[in-house]
Amino acid sequence: MHESDEYEEEFTTTRDELAALLADLATEVRAGRVELKHSAITIPDEVDVELEYEADDGEFELEVTWDEEGGEDEREDDEGGEDEDEAEEADEDGAEEADEDGE
Repeated sequence: MHESDEYEEEFTTTRDELAALLADLATEVRAGRVELKHSAITIPDEVDVELEYEADDGEFELEVTWDEEGGEDEREDDEGGEDEDEAEEADEDGAEEADEDGE
């Protein structure tokens, strides 16, 4: 694996599937490493978290950041594949869907 600059994925899902995705991400975060399609993100012991909710836009965002020295992004070689980014993007997209359902 080698360093990845970005990962972004957008999709529509059900509330139950979102909950399963978030549970899987929580398990990986606890282990210190989040596996993505073509990347793996090492999560440091301490991170900064921003939760943002905008009622007018029906949007709920979760952003997790840390100093560059705290975590490393790695990417597998996959010719013809798209460059992909951080797990929190998947959280954001799915969390927005859940928020629109009132959860």
